[in-house]
Amino acid sequence: MKLLQYFYLFIFIFPFALTAQIKGTVEATGAYSFNLDTPGINFRNYYFLSEKLHLGIEYTHFFDNTEHFLDEKVVTSADVFDLNSNYFVELTPHFLFYTVLGLDYSREKEEIQLMDENEIQRDDAFGYNVGGGFEVPFNHHWAVLAEYTHTFSDLKDNIFFVGLVYEWEIKGKKHHQHNAD
Repeated sequence: MKLLQYFYLFIFIFPFALTAQIKGTVEATGAYSFNLDTPGINFRNYYFLSEKLHLGIEYTHFFDNTEHFLDEKVVTSADVFDLNSNYFVELTPHFLFYTVLGLDYSREKEEIQLMDENEIQRDDAFGYNVGGGFEVPFNHHWAVLAEYTHTFSDLKDNIFFVGLVYEWEIKGKKHHQHNAD
């Protein structure tokens, strides 16, 4: 788990060392897992490697899904961590299409309750994501998005996202200019 913390620190700090001007997005979405048949929440932070190519990390938590089978009760939930890249294509000035390609780490928890006994099963899997989405800006900083992603792994899934995007920019200090006298 410590390695994962260092990874996130690297992803957040590294772009600041590369350039004096940094742009990115902070995003919050609702998510729906078709495999788990449950909604969730998703938080994202993307950095602009260029105007069209963005790299970011995502965290999604899928809420408990409870199913009953005779005397058995099964409660399933999941946490998903992704490192994704997006490539944007402007279809119109106010309608963008983007691709999704990235790495995935998923952790599912299944709690099985039968009479007075509880059993917890945990499954972890690494995989990759492929998908696409649309983004509709409604001013200089804000946009809405809709996205579909398929995860290829032992815990494969199809996920639909709808959410809000805030674009931010940090302008660095200008370096000293040398004037020829």
